[in-house]
Amino acid sequence: MSNMNKLRNIECVSFTGPRPKNEDKHSFSVEDIMQQLYKTIIKLIVEKEATTFISGGALGFDQYAFQCVLWIQKRYPHIRNIMAIPFEEQYKGWAEEQIKLYTTYKERADEVVYVDELELYQKKNRVKPGKFQGIKYQNRNEFMVDKCQLLVSLYDGNKESGTYNCITYAKEQQVPILNLNLRNQLQYEML
Repeated sequence: MSNMNKLRNIECVSFTGPRPKNEDKHSFSVEDIMQQLYKTIIKLIVEKEATTFISGGALGFDQYAFQCVLWIQKRYPHIRNIMAIPFEEQYKGWAEEQIKLYTTYKERADEVVYVDELELYQKKNRVKPGKFQGIKYQNRNEFMVDKCQLLVSLYDGNKESGTYNCITYAKEQQVPILNLNLRNQLQYEML
């Protein structure tokens, strides 16, 4: 993580990464990924003075990041754990156990933001609050990038993914990206 040394202090960090089906093709376990995330978040708090963490509320990497911040809040209670949700019914079609975990996380979040209720993101792509519209996932990603000074990603090179879209937007906005590289033994690289 020596690349992180080049970064200035960071107030807000956002996370982007794949859903479970996209992780299965790699040899790393959820525990491996969460262990790296945990260490990274601690380092960002201690060395870069990060205080706010935003995850997207979806399955997979979003939930891993949210859970790690929850654990770390026991040690650093001043940090904030924010969930940015693209629209209220994001959970439709999820398994019952996934919905229970999602509901628990929403209750434990320091703040829940429904991005489709924010005027800026409604106007951006002409969306209305509440129901599913595919573009709302991109709006959520853009909200997270717009709020942060660092994007932490788990990206494997798939250009047909929301993670790729989020990273592309972050690059356009010149937000630094710290990527947990699945192809390189879970080592970090700056994108």
